[in-house]
Amino acid sequence: MPLLIALVLVGHAVMHIGAISCGLLFVSTPPWIVTGTGLDSDLVKAIAVMLTSITVASYLFAVLANAGILVPRSWWRPLVVVASVASATVLVGLFSLSAVPGLAIDAVLVWAVLARSWHPIPVFRGGARTEPSAH
Repeated sequence: MPLLIALVLVGHAVMHIGAISCGLLFVSTPPWIVTGTGLDSDLVKAIAVMLTSITVASYLFAVLANAGILVPRSWWRPLVVVASVASATVLVGLFSLSAVPGLAIDAVLVWAVLARSWHPIPVFRGGARTEPSAH
């Protein structure tokens, strides 16, 4: 199960990277946030790239935290929430039908972490500590 969770988080992050790097933002027509609000298209693109960077970094750090590698395990839940909120913000702002699966993943992750106080079983027993040693 921990490996499956890590794969979902990394996969979701990779999809965001793919959307940005393949130029899927504004493929044919500007999203509703540009046409409906009159916001500058370049500003919206810049914000989308920034939020995507936050999403990717937070999901990857969450995977490391779960594995106990370089990131304290206690950071896992906040990192998942930050990543999912940033992801959902991009997906809602640039909404299309292709965003629905991503929004569902974000919603389930936030619900599981906040409403269910969910945290996965660590992949490794060692690694980054959440509290300083009492020696």
